[in-house]
Amino acid sequence: PELNMLLASLVAAAALLLGLSLVFYVFPSLYGDFLDLMLNHNYHEDGRKIESLRPIEFPFGNVPLIVRRTEFMRQRSNEVAARNNGKLVSWFLWKPFVICVDPNHIEQVLHPKITLKQSTRRISLPVWRKLFGEGLFMVPPDKWRKMHKICLRGVSRKHMLSYFPMVTGIAEKKIAELRASVLERQKQQMKQEEKKKTTTKQQQNPTGGSA
Repeated sequence: PELNMLLASLVAAAALLLGLSLVFYVFPSLYGDFLDLMLNHNYHEDGRKIESLRPIEFPFGNVPLIVRRTEFMRQRSNEVAARNNGKLVSWFLWKPFVICVDPNHIEQVLHPKITLKQSTRRISLPVWRKLFGEGLFMVPPDKWRKMHKICLRGVSRKHMLSYFPMVTGIAEKKIAELRASVLERQKQQMKQEEKKKTTTKQQQNPTGGSA
């Protein structure tokens, strides 16, 4: 009897999970509401909950939409951040991440007072360590402190300001090249379409006269 009760409980739990998964897949907004209610514990200083980024997909959160609709999600991020003092909550699976958009907030988060003295981050997924190794932002505070002191010589504010114009210049050049490439491809496609139309007309009326 106890085994039967255990099996029945497992079947009921599996059915419940399957049902919830189906509902969240069909109605992703409900999935977002569920995550906000149960797992979003990030608040402003005045007690308001930090708004999360929408739309969202089950089960991967915002990531698929950020990949597929980058510009749209960037605009949505800016809109949400504007309503939340430069902050927003983004979802990867069921894990919330607070993202800072305001430069002042970014400076505070990346300041050594936080990164060296107050950070308690832990990379708990072994697969992440295998994929990304122990690089920057992927190590616990003790190792980060040692790496930070080494990297600070090359990525301090003073050094970054010196080569920032070069980085932005290269980025702008690459963007211009990509835009030119896209325009050229569009022109080629238009020429091919015009050529096909001309060929089709000639095949339909080879003598050039009217019926």
